[in-house]
Amino acid sequence: MLEDFLPRNYLPRSLESNRLTIRQWRMSDIEEHEELFQSSYEKHLSPWLPPQEEARTPSERKRQLHDRVLAMLDKWEEGSDYRFLIVRNQDKRIVGQLGITGIVRNVNQCAFIGYWIGRDYLKNGYATEATVMAFHYAFEFLRLHRISLWISPDNPASLQIAKKLGLRHEGCVKSALYLGGRWQDTDVFTILSEEWTVRKDELMKTFCKAL
Repeated sequence: MLEDFLPRNYLPRSLESNRLTIRQWRMSDIEEHEELFQSSYEKHLSPWLPPQEEARTPSERKRQLHDRVLAMLDKWEEGSDYRFLIVRNQDKRIVGQLGITGIVRNVNQCAFIGYWIGRDYLKNGYATEATVMAFHYAFEFLRLHRISLWISPDNPASLQIAKKLGLRHEGCVKSALYLGGRWQDTDVFTILSEEWTVRKDELMKTFCKAL
């Protein structure tokens, strides 16, 4: 019955493991997030993100960011898109961003997970840990059935995350995403709710320690 996939009445604004918290955006996060993004974009993120909207002045950029956060919060309330910041518990620093996006209900009950980690925080396992936390949120609270990660074949770091998590590779979609100024193929990796039920203790113990 599709009623079994209705999200829980209470949706937490955050989840916490020993090292990380994934939490809903706040307006007060804009400045810190922008600093992290700008320091990471050119030499790290640009090949894997859509073209960035350019602002003519600092005030215009500030307005763009403000409107973007409002839109994200609206989509959260609509239940169509859940965007989180990845925060390191030891110092409360924002280290990246994660989203459970493109949610389709009815007979699909599916979504995508995407993420990025700031350049100065790479190679700490943060993306892997945050992805497992997002699985927990998607399956336990949103009660979705299918979660996919779309990863460029040219992105070895993200491909390694899918491999570490034991996600099922379902094939390669040709020219599926316009990222880094060009159309890119994408490998599709998936986990289903029944697979999560079997593997969640293993995944959380291995990558999150506590949740």
